[in-house]
Amino acid sequence: ITSKAIVITADAGQTKVFGNSDPTPYTYTFAPALVGADVINGLMGRVSGENIGTYAYTIGTLTAGINYSLSVALTPEFSITTQVIVVTADASQTKVFGDSDPGLYTYTFAPALGGTDVFTGSLSRVSGENVGNYAYTIGTLTAGSNYSLSLAVAPEFSITPKAIVVTATAGQTKVYGEADPVPFIYAVAPSLLGNDAFTGIISRVSGENTGSYGYAIGTLNAGPNYSLSISAATEFSITQKALIVQAEDKGKCFDGAIYSGGYTVTYSGFVNGEGSDVLGGLLAYSGTAIAAIQAGTYSIIASGLTSLNYLISYANGNLAIGVAPVPTIAGANSLCAGTAGVQYTTEAGSSNYIWTISYGGTITTGLNTNQITVDWGIAGTRSITVNYVNETGCYSYIPAIHAIEVLSVPVPIITGVNSICQGSSGVDYFTQLNYDDYVWTVSPGGTITSGAGTYAITVIWSGSGDQMVSAEYTNDLGCAPISATLFDVFVTSLPATPVITQHGDTLTSSSINGNQWYLNGVIIPGATDQQHIAVYTGNYTVVVTLADCSSGVSNSILVLPVSVSDVEVSQAMEVYPNPNQGKFNIKITSAEAVDMNIEIINIAGVLVWKQENVTIHGTQILPVNMGIVPDGVYMVTLRNLKTNMMRKVIIRK
Repeated sequence: ITSKAIVITADAGQTKVFGNSDPTPYTYTFAPALVGADVINGLMGRVSGENIGTYAYTIGTLTAGINYSLSVALTPEFSITTQVIVVTADASQTKVFGDSDPGLYTYTFAPALGGTDVFTGSLSRVSGENVGNYAYTIGTLTAGSNYSLSLAVAPEFSITPKAIVVTATAGQTKVYGEADPVPFIYAVAPSLLGNDAFTGIISRVSGENTGSYGYAIGTLNAGPNYSLSISAATEFSITQKALIVQAEDKGKCFDGAIYSGGYTVTYSGFVNGEGSDVLGGLLAYSGTAIAAIQAGTYSIIASGLTSLNYLISYANGNLAIGVAPVPTIAGANSLCAGTAGVQYTTEAGSSNYIWTISYGGTITTGLNTNQITVDWGIAGTRSITVNYVNETGCYSYIPAIHAIEVLSVPVPIITGVNSICQGSSGVDYFTQLNYDDYVWTVSPGGTITSGAGTYAITVIWSGSGDQMVSAEYTNDLGCAPISATLFDVFVTSLPATPVITQHGDTLTSSSINGNQWYLNGVIIPGATDQQHIAVYTGNYTVVVTLADCSSGVSNSILVLPVSVSDVEVSQAMEVYPNPNQGKFNIKITSAEAVDMNIEIINIAGVLVWKQENVTIHGTQILPVNMGIVPDGVYMVTLRNLKTNMMRKVIIRK
């Protein structure tokens, strides 16, 4: 009996990091299975070694007894992996742009190396010399093959900008209101490196008032590798602008008083659209002009203004006082309103004649001469004034005034009817009482029948269309109206007299609109349609009214009663229920077959329901639905050439 071969296979993935202890015991599987209750005892081993690499497994102390022969599969193997060491550069390692990097970059690491293992080599960084942050790299740093080195992302090596001080050249300035001298001149220290150069210009603190202003970096730039700062050693200055204040010359004509027209000045030198509102102080005037009264020439001196931005100087002006004229006016001073062509005259031989006229008058000619012509239109107390320039160049300080009384003219007011029907007579029209010389006229469509020459007339209107009444008279001042007063009258034509025609019991007017029917001369309420059903016996006529004017009475149509059959009415026709809500029955009885018309008429005689040629034989019941008619009393009529029966029905919803 030979020993049973058993193959031992180590479980895959059994490993350790360099420097750590082996995981024990090693795990495994085996095949084929042992017999019965036999078991494997002992531990699997491996080839010795502690550096990184793979190591074959060995039987070690494994045994299953003398009946089994154990062997180890070649794969898998036990592995030792590198230990990861995280290297972290020390913070705040830096340099200024243009300088050299510090010698060796310092660092810390974790975890510690095993035994007597040490680092050799040094850290490095990403290449670059411009300002910014640069990540470190492992460089030549190593701890041997048993270690895997990694570098922490932070911190990074930094290159900071080189500080450059900019100093503006002293003595740069401008006058208030002028533009800045650009660009501003400056020097720098220390110098830029290599071929680096500046772009942009320096600026200054904003402000345009007189004073000193510090400089600022503005748009000056040497690139991201330089940090620019401005020196406070020099400042830009703005000096005052020259401003001349000139007292303006004034003039007046002698009027016995001190000049009161107000003194003024002009300014020369303002900039930036500025005016006197930017000046301080209070403008004052002095000189001989201040108290001067008599004709002559006097000085005007201005002073008192202050300014931060302007250097103010003053120039004097003069006041000239001349001799004034004394104008007069000749012309009518009492006349009727409406008088035209009235002349008014003042002194000749002067210039710049200025005429003014009060409300109610119009200057028609001569406005710039010594004689004008005036039309007077409206009554009242009026006036004309004139002034002119004499040989000394003066107007009068009191213009000449000429008072005029413009007498009122009558303005007739007509009252009366202004809309009337053709043929109207005895129509009265009135105007004001107690005046003289009344004159009335009417247009050809009317005739004055009485009152001509008085304040009231009576007119008959035979024409039609647009007509007119006018009146005029003379008042107690002897003034007549400028024009006659017109009073408009419209005379409406009368409608044509209608003609009535008859067809059976239906009467028709020749007029489509405006009809009103009459029975025996009495108006039939609500009967205004062109056609009318003659329900009752008598003479029917019609009158047409359009635009409130009525025609003549039409021809008369006599409607006679129809004969009633011998049939007993109470037995021949019955309406029920009565009263009702619009729905009822008509019960009709006839011993013989007859054709009848059934009609329902409202109280105004208007046909509202009809059924023709209804054959009656025996007793018949006819249902009627009048739900849409208004409440009221209606007549139900049963008629033919021989019979006319009526029943009253009351509808109440």
